[in-house]
Amino acid sequence: KTADDVSSLKSAGNRALTGLQSLPAIPATRAAMESSSHFAYESAIHILASESNICYSPVSLEMALLIAMQGAGGNTLAQLQRVLACTSQFDAANSLWIPQTFQVNRGYTHTTKRLYDTQVKQVEGFNEKTNTAINNWIKKETRSLLNPELVIPSNTKLVIINTLYADGRWSSPFEDT
Repeated sequence: KTADDVSSLKSAGNRALTGLQSLPAIPATRAAMESSSHFAYESAIHILASESNICYSPVSLEMALLIAMQGAGGNTLAQLQRVLACTSQFDAANSLWIPQTFQVNRGYTHTTKRLYDTQVKQVEGFNEKTNTAINNWIKKETRSLLNPELVIPSNTKLVIINTLYADGRWSSPFEDT
């Protein structure tokens, strides 16, 4: 969208949003597709061999194991990585930072907590103390990969932060030259 398109959408209010269609899905990377296909095939051999009438979703099982992998360590993590044919870690975190003087619909904060596991942070206002807290939160959630020095303007009403942490190692790392 161009700036004019966005501006006209804002001025038209919610009515402009009713005619929008979702964007087409972006295909997964070749590595992700191959990993999922391999997992589906290997798990089906074991699960479907023991039963003659079973409902089995390799996608659901893979998602459940990926969730379990995020909290695993040691031998359990190594076994899950082997089963899922991956060594990557991926974490996402969301937060809302809201001044105590700003009223936000409770339904909104409840929904963001429920759907996006959003942490809601009530703050005195946007000042040096809050800026430090936000920067530390980002640093913690990215496992110190990011160490921002954000300064949020004091008249800000709401800050929405999303962090992504991904650690995908090369199966054959490059050699130092």
